[in-house]
Amino acid sequence: MALKDQLIRTFEMLGILLSCRRGKTASMIAASLNVSVRTVYRDIDTLISVGLPIYAEQRGQNRYWNIRQKDREKVANFLPPRLKSVYYDRLVTHAGTDHLQ
Repeated sequence: MALKDQLIRTFEMLGILLSCRRGKTASMIAASLNVSVRTVYRDIDTLISVGLPIYAEQRGQNRYWNIRQKDREKVANFLPPRLKSVYYDRLVTHAGTDHLQ
């Protein structure tokens, strides 16, 4: 896979994590990106290794990956301008609907 595709995928993964307040499982992320769960774990490791504050929360038998609320602005600033606008659009659209995600 080309480096460009991997880079685009990791930015898309950040967008997915930023768009959801309660986190996503690796399986959910994999389905959204049409990749394997193993690829998701590799990409998460890469993002963590460059200092992005991604964390896992165990709920029942599932592990949910997320970005803490206090770190969301910092991570959003890491995104290219087009993905930033998608993040802010979703933030406004879903304000007050955290219980739905």
